[in-house]
Amino acid sequence: MKKSKSNDELTIAQKKKLLRRRSLGDLVRNMFSSDYDIKLDESVANMRKSTYRIYSFMNKEHEDLIPLSINNAIPNLILVLLTDGSKILPKLLIRSNINYYLNLAKMAYDTNDHNTVILIRAALLHTAIERLNIKRSRKFNEYMKLFEEKYGSFQNSHKIHLNDMIKNINPSSYLPSVMILMIHIKKLMAYEKEYVRNRRSFGEVPLSITTTLENLTNVKNTYLQTYEHSYDTLVNLYTEDPMENNVMQMLEGKGIDVKLFKLVNIINKT
Repeated sequence: MKKSKSNDELTIAQKKKLLRRRSLGDLVRNMFSSDYDIKLDESVANMRKSTYRIYSFMNKEHEDLIPLSINNAIPNLILVLLTDGSKILPKLLIRSNINYYLNLAKMAYDTNDHNTVILIRAALLHTAIERLNIKRSRKFNEYMKLFEEKYGSFQNSHKIHLNDMIKNINPSSYLPSVMILMIHIKKLMAYEKEYVRNRRSFGEVPLSITTTLENLTNVKNTYLQTYEHSYDTLVNLYTEDPMENNVMQMLEGKGIDVKLFKLVNIINKT
């Protein structure tokens, strides 16, 4: 007796049709996107490990390494967008690089590595990048809006992120921005010191300053204690001097920003 075909069973013709669709669509995408996806996953993991390592610098002995690392990372990231290390890239590849780092930032955001997101965001919103004669994609605008809603802006000192890191202390799953954390701790310590020095004129240190400083110091100490023995390798963005980039050395001028603006002017003329 002949078995009746199940409704879910595909006919040979249907299978061939699906295979044709895959060969024209999925297979082509896989050829060009699988390596891309693997690279993205590796970048997300490496940036996260670098975040762990940066946390280990939040002690008195290594604290000076934090601004040094950040001051390397942002211009180095801009240079990765605009050059291959030896020559200036065409605009098509620059667009591709911007899209790659947008995707990297979003993946870091989805995994709560906010240190990496805010670093990439700082590079993508740098004046040099904003001067590029390259139209911003819809994705770019959507992600930047998302990040501003999540963190706040440079104008309001990332106040939203500051409050979030105080509420969400969880070293294993929530990674706040070292840059934002340390900037605010140093600023509040300076305020507190000034109030103490000029107590007769200013009066007592406001409770808002002492409370916020205590809370942020608690965040700092918690992440330091968790990652102080981290020996993860920092990605090159943090460790290399951007002024030693081959393209930067070919450009005239003093200072990183001056050279970056000259680099963008060259790109805009092409």
